[in-house]
Amino acid sequence: MDQNLSTLTKIGNWISTLLLGNTRELIIRIDERVNHLMDDMKDVKSTLAEHGRMLATHTEILREHGEDIAALKMYVGYNVRHSPNIPSEKGRKLLKESGFDDIYPRVREKIFTLIEKKNPKTLYDYEKEAERALRSLRDDPIIYRLKDYVVEHEDQPLVLIFEIASWVVRDDYLREHPLPLRPR
Repeated sequence: MDQNLSTLTKIGNWISTLLLGNTRELIIRIDERVNHLMDDMKDVKSTLAEHGRMLATHTEILREHGEDIAALKMYVGYNVRHSPNIPSEKGRKLLKESGFDDIYPRVREKIFTLIEKKNPKTLYDYEKEAERALRSLRDDPIIYRLKDYVVEHEDQPLVLIFEIASWVVRDDYLREHPLPLRPR
């Protein structure tokens, strides 16, 4: 049976060669090329997916830094160049006029709780966690007053107010939570 099938296959191949000529060979070569292209496309797709994920990550980082860069350009003059940063007269005035000084006592414990969850270990960490805590309250209704102020004062974005306020929160948090001792 297998021999008969093999013989029939050979006869079929001869007939197709006679009838189709070189067209059969072209079809076989095209099929091989298509298979190679499909294998290559699998690699391209996985590479593109990986690059897409990396691009999304980088885009998010740039978006965050874009806000930071805008704030950094603006906050010149709002701080006293000191280590650590402290609000200048202009910075204290912004916190008062924006309403932060009035809002802070009402959100102080919530901010402290958010900072404590991160368990900061350095003064830098205290400041950055204070800023993150403030930013996380962005959609809290108590912050609406700051948002209203920002709309009326386009040159003083919310991120700037949070940056300056983080110095105040950092120092306030430090009074109640002294830095852990570290071996030198």
